[in-house]
Amino acid sequence: VDQHPAWAPSQPRIFFSSERDRAVALWSVSPEGGPPRQITLGTGSEGHPSFSADGARLAYATARADEDVVLLDDRTGVEQRLPSEGDQSMPALVPDGTGVVYVSDHQQSKEDLWYLPLPLSDEVRPRRITDHPDAASHPVVSPDGQWIAYYRIIADQRDLWLVSLE
Repeated sequence: VDQHPAWAPSQPRIFFSSERDRAVALWSVSPEGGPPRQITLGTGSEGHPSFSADGARLAYATARADEDVVLLDDRTGVEQRLPSEGDQSMPALVPDGTGVVYVSDHQQSKEDLWYLPLPLSDEVRPRRITDHPDAASHPVVSPDGQWIAYYRIIADQRDLWLVSLE
């Protein structure tokens, strides 16, 4: 099953999550087609790729031990996990690469949107963006980095919401 497509801004490739050879990993393919290229190892269910506008940084979700968000520096190949504070998923990089928005059940065992400034350091702490009685899901950051579009899950209903990153 191929899912979670994302355009790479600095190269003509589409990144996506796919289960192949019994592993769910990130893959990329040319828009013209051809064989896909495996990007991550698939050591956990990996998906929801998101890029910085310059394509230098990729964020994705993985479920290796628990649900985490990983940042991959395309220039160096170095991976960093976000500090683990509950399950984390569905990352959305701020286009200029200065932060990442993600879904986490970090407090009160419910899924809210959180923001973490980048680069990662011991002094940097995540900030909660939403506080709904239900779940927030699938954040997307606007091209100017000022707004986050997402949907709320209320029973069987999905409603689109918009919130300022500030």
